[in-house]
Parts: sequence; C-alpha cells; structure tokens
Amino acid sequence: MSLPATTGGASGYLQKHGTPMTGKHIKFDGKGGGYKATSDGSLVDEDTQVVVVYPQIQAGYIKFNGKGNPPDRKMGPVFSGFTPPDRESLGDTDQDLWEKSLEGKPQDPWQFQLMVPMQVVETCELLIFSTSSVTGKRAVDNLIEQCERMQRLEPDFYPVIKLSIGGFQHRDSRVGWVKTPALPRVGKAPKSDVSAALTTASDDMSDSIPF
Repeated sequence: MSLPATTGGASGYLQKHGTPMTGKHIKFDGKGGGYKATSDGSLVDEDTQVVVVYPQIQAGYIKFNGKGNPPDRKMGPVFSGFTPPDRESLGDTDQDLWEKSLEGKPQDPWQFQLMVPMQVVETCELLIFSTSSVTGKRAVDNLIEQCERMQRLEPDFYPVIKLSIGGFQHRDSRVGWVKTPALPRVGKAPKSDVSAALTTASDDMSDSIPF
C-alpha cells in the first residue's frame, strides 16, 4: 500500500525539502508535574499562553531507533491535506518481535504522534508540543477542531491557548486522580504578528515516547 500523502505544491516541497522545525520540544508528564522539555526535563510554567501556528500541526507515525539514532517518520501537515498511513502499511507487525513495555506487554515500535508548534506570547519562544497518549491526542484533536473552525471564520488570526492541566478520577481508586493536558482557547493573535518561521517537523526527537 502506498503512503497517502499530499505530494504537490507547497506541501510537497516542504515534506521533501523543508528545513527542520526548530524550538523547544515539550511533552506532558502528569506524574512529573505537567509540561516539560524533552531535552532536560525542565518544567514549562502552567497556564503559559501560546499562539498555535495551526498550519504546521503534524500528524502521523514515528518509530524510535534507539538512543542517538534519528527516528523514522511518516508524518505530515494536517492542514495541508496530509493523510497518515494505515498502521499495517508500515511493517513491523509481528508482535513476537516487538520489545516489551515495563508491564511486560509487546510495545508497537510505531507510535501515532501529534506535533503542535506554538509561540509563547510573552517571549516569542517556539515550543513544539508532542503527544502519543490517548488523553494528549484527545486534547489536540479538540484543538484541531477549534483551529479548523477559526480558519473558516477568522482566517487572519491564530488561536491563543493556555497550557493548562485537567484530569479525571480513575475508576480504580488505587490510581486516584489522573492529570491530563488541557489546551483551552483564551484569545487570538493576528497572523501578521507571529514571527516564527516554521516548515516541517523532521528533526530528531527524544528517543523516549512522550507520556
């Protein structure tokens, strides 16, 4: 099965020739206190306000190849029409060959991942939020829906959101309260004011899968 991706026009150029997205990569670690940098574990202040540069939101599969080695990616820009491939088309389907997780279960080497570029309102620092968790994908999916609506109704603006922390009470009382990422919209910013020059998310990532 061939990879269903957008291959023409600007999107095709960026996927093949674009320079890597730069910035601080962050993930959500509910056990570790919230949003943190993947490079050194430093925390990002809760409720930091950021502008979401939604045309560069990436989705697809990533396969980590061990410490010091670049991952394999089958990812592309959602808002340019990229369609992630079916998992079966990527190979590595024999679960007997998969590495075991900490719980002793086979762990799929290909993880579905979402990457969201954001610019901090106060400092203009570029953050790239990556997630492969169920709760993280749910939060980003909700954000994508908001961005799609904004693209139609307010095409000259990007949404401003807060890096907030939500959660729920797990049905297993031994687990207790589970923290989850929350990305509520709190405003908007003119696209002309956002200075981050972004292309594709093809740079090396931490070889640990975001929590």
